[in-house]
Amino acid sequence: MNKFALALTLLTAPACWAEGVALAGIMGSKALVVVDGSTPKALAAGESFKGVTLIAAKGDSAVVEVDGQRQTLRLGEAPVAVQ
Repeated sequence: MNKFALALTLLTAPACWAEGVALAGIMGSKALVVVDGSTPKALAAGESFKGVTLIAAKGDSAVVEVDGQRQTLRLGEAPVAVQ
């Protein structure tokens, strides 16, 4: 699938289908999390923002949980879609 088709698919997907979650930074044990293009939010383990709960943050990665699914986010990667 080319980049244009992928972007079009992501833009036309229903909002309830998935959330885009990205890691913008790490501050000690807190993670700066971006949800659906929001302003980055600093979360400590156990805290939630827009349905995304931070499980752990360490080094250049963070583990989050959305709707019971855990995902590992890494700095510099594109947002992941959590279904």
